[in-house]
Amino acid sequence: MLYRNRGYLPHLELTNSTYFVTFRLAGTLPHQVIEQLRTERQSILEIAKKQNRKLNHLEEIRLKYLESTSIQKYLDKGIGDCWLKEPVVSKMVRDSILHFDGSRYTSHAFCIMPNHLHWVLTPIFRK
Repeated sequence: MLYRNRGYLPHLELTNSTYFVTFRLAGTLPHQVIEQLRTERQSILEIAKKQNRKLNHLEEIRLKYLESTSIQKYLDKGIGDCWLKEPVVSKMVRDSILHFDGSRYTSHAFCIMPNHLHWVLTPIFRK
């Protein structure tokens, strides 16, 4: 396991691990949507804390839904900037992903959507 801190966000990297990453364009999740998700998430956590207990199974499922599925459903609506649907832009992103494939990471799959992209990759760690 490798822990790196570049002065802003810490990174935890597991050697020989595969990652699923979603990148989204700015403006694809309006501030009020992000706040609504954040508020609901915080509410679930606070209720369990006030009751001095761990999250129950349904609460854990709801948190996972809020953190992934609900955001994904919103992104799939194609709201906000959709620059990635432009052939020139999507080709630039595709070429960028493939540029270091095989040298810095192994790119297993990626999907470029109008306002976001999904990518499955395994970093190649050099000693």
